Amino acid sequence: MSKLPIKIQIGVRDSWDNDDAPVQKAISNLKETVGIRVTVNPEWPLLHTELGSFYADKATFVPSIAASVEACCSALSTLADDEANAEWADTLLERTESHIRIFVEPGPPNKKA
Repeated sequence: MSKLPIKIQIGVRDSWDNDDAPVQKAISNLKETVGIRVTVNPEWPLLHTELGSFYADKATFVPSIAASVEACCSALSTLADDEANAEWADTLLERTESHIRIFVEPGPPNKKA
């Protein structure tokens, strides 16, 4: 990770690796809700290579990605915790083989209409 800009390294430390970071709390909450292991291991160098040019202020790079993962985990927790979605939650747990892995990858650029 030392090849990353210092602001991104600080962002990973403060906004991702920190146990008190909102994203870590959301991941932990998802683990508690579904009762199985949940892992998210962003490849920061790859993400920086693909997306870094969209962030003029590198200090916003990791917090933006962390916020996206936090939103994903929170949405999954809400869905899994709602009795109306019990069948969906059961199917999710059957297909995960006791481990949810969330991948963070850059997608194709949005096309302007």
